[in-house]
Amino acid sequence: MTRVSKTKAEHKDNVSLRLEPFGVSVLLSIPAAAQDSFLKLHKRYLPELDITSAEGIKPDISVTFVTGKATSVQASGRDIKVVITESASPEQIAYDSSILISHLLEKKLNQKGIFSMNCSSVAYGGNSVALLGDSGSGKTTSALYIGLSNKDIKIISGKRVYLNTKFEIMDSVPTLPISTESVSSEFTGFGLNTSKLLNMLRLGTKIAPEPENFGLLRNTEYPSKLKALVFVNKYEGTLQHSEVKTYGDKEYAKTYAAFGDGGGVLVSNKLPIPFVFSIEDRTRRAEFVRQLLESTKVVHLRGRLNEISEYVSQYLKE
Repeated sequence: MTRVSKTKAEHKDNVSLRLEPFGVSVLLSIPAAAQDSFLKLHKRYLPELDITSAEGIKPDISVTFVTGKATSVQASGRDIKVVITESASPEQIAYDSSILISHLLEKKLNQKGIFSMNCSSVAYGGNSVALLGDSGSGKTTSALYIGLSNKDIKIISGKRVYLNTKFEIMDSVPTLPISTESVSSEFTGFGLNTSKLLNMLRLGTKIAPEPENFGLLRNTEYPSKLKALVFVNKYEGTLQHSEVKTYGDKEYAKTYAAFGDGGGVLVSNKLPIPFVFSIEDRTRRAEFVRQLLESTKVVHLRGRLNEISEYVSQYLKE
């Protein structure tokens, strides 16, 4: 659980938020106008937030946004200062804040033996399965279909999970980033109020729905032992599945890609995100991926949603 508290900001028009995911203290200072946007948008990139007192804690990470005439990004160790112009919108500032915190937090967590993986995940009892694949392969759609088809299986995440060195899921970003097309075409047989969901998705295109929006239970019991990595590929054909006895370059590359490497461009001032992953950081992440693949069952699944759902459900309950 991530903790947040409001504190007095150093800059006149800013508000400061203290976040404490996994015991890492993060200080975020942003223009007051962007606060509401951040408290909504962060749900797509960070664990769930809880408001609590955190006075007097020296931050491990500091991210500050200030308004100025010339845009810049100044990075010094654990501190990042972003200078934006008055034309930057609250939504842009909120998005950039979430991304920067996510990158800096990842670096800090990796040093503590916690790594985040972009995937969808479902759980049954104390076990879980991670669904991986390229964009559009059906990761989130499969997780949602599994949850709707099996009320005793809980959704952990449609976006990201946090793993420890025992390969247990410790927390997650629970949102389900799913397209309006999938909602309207893939789930017509589950009695969902699709028109209500579609309206919600259209009104909040930058905020993905959560399991509760689909009438599903979200997993809140951690740690959850990761039982398998399942690479999914949704298509209209007979189910094809293969268990990988010894992982190869393909599985390694796809799994490593799920852990990300940072980078990108800030939307609030169009400048590159400061590089935060050193060679040492990358080596640490690469070793974690290697150990994960050696210690966890790896399966490739290609087929229709109902077939993928049935396979994963049966495997979880074995």
